[in-house]
Amino acid sequence: MESYAESVRLRPGFADGYNNLGMAAASAGRWDEAMEHYRKAIEVDPYLHRAYNNLGAALVREHRWEEAIQMFLKAVEINSDYAEARNNLGNALAILGRFDEAAVQYEMALKLNPDMEQVRRNLAQAQEDARKQRAGGQPGPAARQGE
Repeated sequence: MESYAESVRLRPGFADGYNNLGMAAASAGRWDEAMEHYRKAIEVDPYLHRAYNNLGAALVREHRWEEAIQMFLKAVEINSDYAEARNNLGNALAILGRFDEAAVQYEMALKLNPDMEQVRRNLAQAQEDARKQRAGGQPGPAARQGE
C-alpha cells in the first residue's frame, strides 16, 4: 500500500495508483477509504472503467444498491466488453429483484467470457427467480456480489 501511496504522491495524475490504493483499502475492509480512492481515480481519469466497477463493488458492500448499479452501468458504458462489471451489475439487479435485467447482464458477460462458471450459475438462478416472480411465487436467494 505504501508503494501505491508513494506513486500518487509522485504522480498525482496517476489514476491507476488511486484505484490500487482503493483495492488495498478494500482488501483490508476499509470501505469508506476505498471509495474515497476510487472516486479520486475517477476524478483523475473519468474513463477508468475499473475504478467505476470497484466503486460499485464497495457500494454493494455498504448496501447502496442503486448507486452501485449506476457505477456498474458507467463501467460498461466506458468498456462494453467488461464481463466482470456486467456480472456485478447483474448481481446488484438481482438483489433488488430485477431478475430479467440481471439475466441480460449475465448473458452478456458469458458471451464475453464463456469460462465464467459463477456467472453461468448466477444466470440460471436469475432465470429461475424471474420465472417464479412472473408466476407470483417466491424467488430464491439473490446473486451474491463477487461470485
